[in-house]
Order: sequence, then structure tokens, then C-alpha cells
Amino acid sequence: YIDVQIEVNGTQIETKAVFVSIANAQYLAGGFHFAPMARVNDGLLDLAIIDDISLPGFVKAVPSVVRGKHLSNPHWSHYVTTHVRVSATTPALVQLDGEISGTSPAEFTIIPGALDIVANLS
Repeated sequence: YIDVQIEVNGTQIETKAVFVSIANAQYLAGGFHFAPMARVNDGLLDLAIIDDISLPGFVKAVPSVVRGKHLSNPHWSHYVTTHVRVSATTPALVQLDGEISGTSPAEFTIIPGALDIVANLS
């Protein structure tokens, strides 16, 4: 666990966390359906926090996370926002798309419509 301070939607959250994710898409880490409510085109970031769950509880929850059925787990919380700042008492690694990019504190802002995507849908 790590003590984190998260600023989201004008609210300060202080908690012990196992995992903090700021997502724009539903899946992460090669198939975990971590943010099933996320939409890449809604102009929002999805902040998900797993708090001080025990190791056995975490292991037991993994299959439900893979299927996106973990939303009712009391150790999981979710927020939608356009801006989030995360800091930690002990610097925590920050990953961007699976690559370590630094340590906390980290700040994320979404700019709706800033990226045009072209795809062949046929």
C-alpha cells in the first residue's frame, strides 16, 4: 500500500491505495477490463482507485477485474473528470501506456477532440 493524495473534481482524496489508474479506455495491462464505463470519445478521464484491500482479497478479485465485473467491490472507487493530480507520501512509479515515465506527483488533463483518428472500419 502507498499513501496517496488525489485531487479530482475539486475534492481531495487521501487513502492507502494498491492501484490508481487514470484511463481513457476500458482495458489496460493486456486485457484487464479495469474501466468498463470509460469511453475514448466522451472527453473525460476515468479515475479508478483500489484501496487497502488484502492480498488474498486482491487475488480473489482479479477474475472479476478481467471481466469488468468488479464495480461493486467495496475496495474499488471510480470518478470521471477532465483533470486529476496524484501525489504520494513515497514517490510512486507512473506508467503511461505500460512504460515507466517517472514518479509521482503526476497531473493529467484531457483535451476533448484534440486527436483525430482515421480508421478503416470495413
